[in-house]
Amino acid sequence: MSKIKILSKEKSVSKAKSVSKAKTLIKFSYKALDDVGKKVSGTEMATSAGAAHVALLARGLQPTEVEAKQGLLNFEITKKKVPRPDVMNFTRQLAVFMRAGIPIMEALEVIVEETQNKMLRAILNEMVDSLRAGDTFASSAAAHPELFPASTWESSNRQN
Repeated sequence: MSKIKILSKEKSVSKAKSVSKAKTLIKFSYKALDDVGKKVSGTEMATSAGAAHVALLARGLQPTEVEAKQGLLNFEITKKKVPRPDVMNFTRQLAVFMRAGIPIMEALEVIVEETQNKMLRAILNEMVDSLRAGDTFASSAAAHPELFPASTWESSNRQN
């Protein structure tokens, strides 16, 4: 009888995890080139910019620009930022994982599970989704200026 209770408990935990991982679709506006090189634009519903990019490629379009379309009700006057101590902790943890030879996807997934800050957790989840969709780490990070300010990328571009 105790085995049945344990199994039912495990099933409810796995159901809760699958419900929490359900992603909402976001509307992305895009500019792309079709198969004859003609410029086209429109909107695509997807879970991330990377997923929208992949969907456009599947339709035979070569995306040149994909960005989230923000409705009037979702517009924020002030941008929120991840607190500096959380950013420092994240970069320190990521560096440790990288030095240990752990793949970046696994490292980000572990960090997400350990992160207390809801905003940071949401950003890292979006980055994981973006990486799974085929984006580079740099492009998925650059899509989140609240964690990785533009100055981060400007200074790295000057060094190259």
